[in-house]
Amino acid sequence: PLSIAASIVLLVCAGIFLRNDDTEAAGLASVSAEMEQTQSFFTTAISQELETLKSFDGAETKVLIKDTMKRLEILESDYNQLKIDLVESGNDKRVISAMIANFQNRIELLQQVIENIEEIKTLKANRNETTI
Repeated sequence: PLSIAASIVLLVCAGIFLRNDDTEAAGLASVSAEMEQTQSFFTTAISQELETLKSFDGAETKVLIKDTMKRLEILESDYNQLKIDLVESGNDKRVISAMIANFQNRIELLQQVIENIEEIKTLKANRNETTI
């Protein structure tokens, strides 16, 4: 229940972040139309990976998912600071690159955890087959 609540909170925060029209909090979307598409692509990919991760919620994956959600919260906090830095820097390309890297890190984290969970489930299934 706690990991589900954490993922819902993260999704709600991501939704608020995407719908915020304030220039200061607009992120990449405030830079250009291309960056808005980039931001939309990444947020959609992250949402899809989160949904996949939530589908694995169970007793054997609870700790792993909880840890992943904490790491995602840290990355999102870093991104929020980058949004502020973007405004203060006047759309500095280094900040934009850091924002894109942050999105990539979140996706890679989610994909890696999903792969690990799938491996655990496969190993567990194979172990059960050999004991029967």
